[in-house]
Amino acid sequence: MTIVIDSRIKLGRRVAAAALLTIAAGCASRQTPELQALRTRYDQEKPRLDQLAPVASDDARVAIDKVAGAVTSGAEREEVTHLVYVANKRIDVAEARADERAATDEVAKLSAGTSASRDRRTRKRGQRRARSAAASAGVRATEASQRASDAEARNRALQSQLSELQARETDRGIVLTLGDVLFDVDRTTLKAGARTSLEKLVSFLNENPDRNVEIEGHTDSTGSRDHNEELSQARAESVATFLASRGIGGDRVQTRGLAFDYPVASNDTTAGRQLNRRVETIIANGSPTSTTTSRSSSYQSTTSATAAPR
Repeated sequence: MTIVIDSRIKLGRRVAAAALLTIAAGCASRQTPELQALRTRYDQEKPRLDQLAPVASDDARVAIDKVAGAVTSGAEREEVTHLVYVANKRIDVAEARADERAATDEVAKLSAGTSASRDRRTRKRGQRRARSAAASAGVRATEASQRASDAEARNRALQSQLSELQARETDRGIVLTLGDVLFDVDRTTLKAGARTSLEKLVSFLNENPDRNVEIEGHTDSTGSRDHNEELSQARAESVATFLASRGIGGDRVQTRGLAFDYPVASNDTTAGRQLNRRVETIIANGSPTSTTTSRSSSYQSTTSATAAPR
């Protein structure tokens, strides 16, 4: 009986150890290079920051925890990038505050004049240098704090704009889908009602001048390929022309007509074809061509082209 109980205890310990290893592996897998770099940077400075700037140090730790939470929950890449940026700025603030406190302490130490043998003139020069260093550190801390606040404000503004546009963040960039409401059947002239949605896009691009846009025209599978390629390209160019009329520079805009190559629903039904007739705008930083590298269909079409182009 004793041997059986002992075996069970050993088995239980092995199971518990295996579970702990699995949990540890899972935690490690949620690390990213950015998060690891943040933690390394903060951990190296933490003792000094906790001593000289405890409040700012705690703010930095909270910002890093937000990054970790976003990574763990599988948040969109752009959101994680924003949070990493904010966390780095919070560390900047903490370092600047610590420098300021260290310089201030040095001023106090020199002012105390504990060494009777120290030359009075030398001590005054040291005090002036320490006061100057403290003032410079204060300016750096204020600037770092402002940059962190600005980054947080930009992130909040971006999320608000995405909600207003009813857009979504993807690996390709921010995607705004304009459904079968922009054009009449087999036409390339914008409807009057389409301008409301496009004006929101114009506002977003004006408020984010560093962002470029690619406009993709899509059709359903009815009609010939040549016709649908021409139709989808012409519709994309109609949207680009509207943006240009509102002051969006042509160097920020690229158009593509993709015909029926990238359906989002089945072309076997009326409802599916309606979903496939759309214009998508993909907003990204940098050159518009950067959005073209990872285009893939979200629905595998098995329907061949037929007559009556849409």
